[in-house]
Amino acid sequence: MAVEMYAATCRGKSRWVNQDNFFVNGIWKEDLRLPEMDCACLCREKKQFFLVCDGMGGEARGDQASWETARLLSAQWKRISPFGGFSRFSRRFVREANRRVLALTDEQGRSAGAVFSLLMLQGNQAAVCSLGDCRIYHFYGGVLERLTEDHTMAGMAAGRYSAGADPAGACFAGGYSAGANSTGIHSAGANSAGTYSAVGNQPWGKAWGSNVLLQYLGMPEQEMRLSPCLKEGISVSNGDMFLLCSDGLTGILSEEKLYRRLEENSRLPEKGRLLIKDAQENGGGDDITLILCRVII
Repeated sequence: MAVEMYAATCRGKSRWVNQDNFFVNGIWKEDLRLPEMDCACLCREKKQFFLVCDGMGGEARGDQASWETARLLSAQWKRISPFGGFSRFSRRFVREANRRVLALTDEQGRSAGAVFSLLMLQGNQAAVCSLGDCRIYHFYGGVLERLTEDHTMAGMAAGRYSAGADPAGACFAGGYSAGANSTGIHSAGANSAGTYSAVGNQPWGKAWGSNVLLQYLGMPEQEMRLSPCLKEGISVSNGDMFLLCSDGLTGILSEEKLYRRLEENSRLPEKGRLLIKDAQENGGGDDITLILCRVII
C-alpha cells in the first residue's frame, strides 16, 4: 500500500501560540515555536501512522501536552505488532501519554491537557483510536463517514458515547452523503465552536454545556476511567481518503462543507489549504490542524 499525504497545522487568530501538533510516519512538529507547518509526501511504509493532537490549557502548556503526545508516538510507532496488536498498543499509548501530560502540572497545580485522533493503515485495512474531539473521517464511494465520536456532553446526550463504557461501544458511524437529509445524518455537536474541560479547577475550565470534554489526556484516572474510541478492521479500497482534524476545523465547517471540498477534483495539498482557508475566513480563532490521506493500492 502507498498513501499520498498532506498535513498542515496553523495558529488560530486568537492564539498566541499554536497548541496543536501532528505526526505522519516519523514527521511531526518538533519545534514548539513554529506557528505553522505543512508537508506532503508519498508514504510506502508497511504500517502507516497518522496523528492529530489538540493541546488544552494555559498558553505555554497545551502546546507541551500535544508535543509530548506526538513525541511519544514518534518513539513507539514502529514497535507495534501486526494488526491484531493495535488495540493493545493504543491502550498502552493512551496510558503513557496521559502519564506524561499529567507530569506537566506545575508547582501552582495548573494542569495541561490534550485530545487526539490516531489512524493506522496497513494492507487493505484501517484502525482508529481517539480521545476527546479530534475527528477522523473516511471518504469513499461518495460517502463521508465519521469514524470517531466526540467525547463531549453532546455526544453522551445523543447516546453515541457513554462515559466509562466499553471503548468498543464509544464509536458512532456518522457522516454526510450527497443528496441525503443533513439534519438526519449530522451528529449532535458537529458545529460546536469551542471545547472546554469538565474539570472546573483546570486553567481551561470553562463549561459550555454540550461542549464540555469528558475524556482527554491529562485527566486523573481516579476522576474517570479513560476509554478511548477504538475501531479496527475498516476496509480500505484504492482511492479512499481519510481526513484527521482538530476542532479548529470542524468547529467552523459543517460536514457538508467537508464533503464538498473532498469530492473536488484536486490534489490533496489544494484540498487541505482550501479547507483551512474556509475555516479561517469564517472565524478561524482556534488553531487548525488536518491530515489528508489518499490510499493507492
